[in-house]
Amino acid sequence: MSRNDFLICAAGAGRRMAAVAIALALGCPAGVPLCGAATADKLAQVRVESVPPGATVVCDGVVRDTSPLTLNVDDGEHLITASKAGYVETRQTITTARGQRTVVNLQLDPVTGLVVIESRPEGADIEINGVHRGQAPLLATDLPLGHYRVAASASGYARREVDLTIENRTPQRLAIMLPSDSATLAVSSEPPGGSVTIDGTPRGTTPCSVDRVAAGEHAVVIALDKFKPWTRSLKVQAGDELKLAATLEKQPASLRISSDPAGASVFVNDEPRGKTPVVVDNLVSGDIAVRVDLAGYAVATQTVTLAAAEEQPVVFQLVRNVGSLEVTTAPANVHVLVDGMDRGATQPGDSEGVSAVLRLDDLQAGSRRVQLKAQGFFPMERTVTIERGGTASLKEAMKRKFEPNTAIRLRGGDVLVGLLSRKLPNGAIELETSVGIFKTVPATEVIGVDPIAAGGK
Repeated sequence: MSRNDFLICAAGAGRRMAAVAIALALGCPAGVPLCGAATADKLAQVRVESVPPGATVVCDGVVRDTSPLTLNVDDGEHLITASKAGYVETRQTITTARGQRTVVNLQLDPVTGLVVIESRPEGADIEINGVHRGQAPLLATDLPLGHYRVAASASGYARREVDLTIENRTPQRLAIMLPSDSATLAVSSEPPGGSVTIDGTPRGTTPCSVDRVAAGEHAVVIALDKFKPWTRSLKVQAGDELKLAATLEKQPASLRISSDPAGASVFVNDEPRGKTPVVVDNLVSGDIAVRVDLAGYAVATQTVTLAAAEEQPVVFQLVRNVGSLEVTTAPANVHVLVDGMDRGATQPGDSEGVSAVLRLDDLQAGSRRVQLKAQGFFPMERTVTIERGGTASLKEAMKRKFEPNTAIRLRGGDVLVGLLSRKLPNGAIELETSVGIFKTVPATEVIGVDPIAAGGK
């Protein structure tokens, strides 16, 4: 039998038998499989190793064995593929020459899952196998196949742990519902309408139900105008449903404060107490400092000596104290804020790029803080002195911001970032790359155009 006849017969007996037969016929060591139609004068050796080992090796589409193994191959190009359950298949193309020994190291990456972890309430802290991973909703993309223990915790709720099994790359959704670890209070008062605060936080008006009261000790206060505050120290446990009924006591002294004109803000001992006309009670006897403040009028003050159980009138005759401000901006459509209050925006004027005059009347005399704000421009702040009966003037040119909003991906891998100016009919894109600098990108150079969110996120 000729060598070729022998090779043909060996190939018909199956891949594994063929490898041994060919190796013997060519003088190769037994157990070294052939890859490709090798002949005696065209052999090379390929050592295939993988991490992890035990991967199934395929050479030129033919399954050989598991790694590590050595293949006898003929001259030329060969495709080596390695696969293993739980790992992503990897492959490598090699070129061999007669008498050459080549080592191929193939790295197999583990298959990881796609898991979205949600919680009720939202924002719970998530741990996976004891490692903190962030807050829900959480996307986990780096977990290899297997079993995990997922824990969720949030303030005001009991911690909960659940099992998670990842079998493949199919996306999963894991929703964890956290039970409340708090108590509920039913609060009422006589008379009703009292404001309820717990540990200084407003929680409603009586009668009301207050939920999510954390286990532990709390300070409860019920306050009602013309009545003394009602206070209690209360200790609760998770799951408690308690009732609180308060009988409120009237305050013995009060002030009836009015002004001409009405509507002035009232401050009693520097505490805001409403607008005139107003009755202020729950006051202790002694000297009381009263101040009223109304836009356009001078601040007025009085010191009142108040006896216990007394209701005393306090009347203020306010004196007008205002001036005006004229604002001109470049450009127009600039919002003007005086002492933090939006007073409108400048409008386009006769001159291009310059606004018409915005006149603001009834500004309190004194030093006023003026802020100018416009989209695409840096905010500006000025201090202006307003004189009683006078008119101040403010003329300002805003400085434009340069905030890139577009990223253009170019052939060759470069990315061009700037402000999108326009798209030309021929498909080209005009981009402002810095203030006043424009660049036209031909359509043939553009691979993709991506928007950039405000703040560059």
